[in-house]
Amino acid sequence: MAEQSTDDFKSTFALLQTVEKLCRTGEVRKLADAMAVIESQAPESEPKKPRHHMQRVQASSEANMTQLRFSESAKKTQISRRKKNKSQKVQTLQRIRRRAKLLSTGKFKTDLTLEELGSLLEQLYCYALVAKTLELFRLKEVQVHASHKIQRMNVGQPRPQPEGILSREVCTAAISEIDMQVEGEEGNALYLARWDDFGYVTIEQLRAMVLVIDARVAMTKVEAALKWIDMVAICSSAEEPPFNDCASYPKEVIKDCVENMALNTYTTAGEDIEGVRLLDFCEKKWLSSTCVRAGLIFLARHYVMKNVGFILPDWYPFEEGPRRNKAAATNG
Repeated sequence: MAEQSTDDFKSTFALLQTVEKLCRTGEVRKLADAMAVIESQAPESEPKKPRHHMQRVQASSEANMTQLRFSESAKKTQISRRKKNKSQKVQTLQRIRRRAKLLSTGKFKTDLTLEELGSLLEQLYCYALVAKTLELFRLKEVQVHASHKIQRMNVGQPRPQPEGILSREVCTAAISEIDMQVEGEEGNALYLARWDDFGYVTIEQLRAMVLVIDARVAMTKVEAALKWIDMVAICSSAEEPPFNDCASYPKEVIKDCVENMALNTYTTAGEDIEGVRLLDFCEKKWLSSTCVRAGLIFLARHYVMKNVGFILPDWYPFEEGPRRNKAAATNG
């Protein structure tokens, strides 16, 4: 490819500026139309301009481009567009997590809505992230005495705004009936659960209520575990093999790990671990099967080169979750 001279570059740049000007004024919409307009406006014989004149033209063009790029009108338009998009934008999970962190530190005063809190609790969450958010959450648990009814959401009907949280049993019963109603139908029909003494609730709101109730129970277990850590006396001299080969950690480090551990269900080493069940134990009782499985996975990873592990039956990886938990509880 031949090298482009300075004059060719300047002429090309001037041509692009002319095309841009035509497009901005709205005279043309296509590049071919712009070229036709330029050819019709060009004189038959244009005398060659001196070099100093071209330099002045180039300097004025650069000044015009700078003024166009950083003009106040463009800035105001961009700011107004950003405000409009912000008012209409659906809150993303990243923004919700950021707001929850600001709530936990006291830098944000507006609590989350039920839908936003439900989307946050669907992901992995910890005590440090959602404890303050749940404490400031305005909806409290209420009791209903009437039975629920399932019906379609009417066209133009506003989205329900519950004024409380139903009990877990009521929510799960309504969710099951809505799922059964939708299972045999085609289309995108929306169903609502209605109580005469409560009002309408969508299935997404019902699931969010279940998550909020479970999270509140998890918060109490974390607080009980933190209180137990403060009360227990850790005597490193009483530790025996194989548990005396690790460095002793202060209580602050242990409490920080508890506050930042995942409390809902996650998968590790092919096992479904419910984080809150790791804290659901008593000093004088047997550990739960979740604690046993998580402890075995930790030992297998920590002593990977020392022939330490646990045995799984051949049929175990092919079974369903409840069957796995039952087998683990029996063998544990």
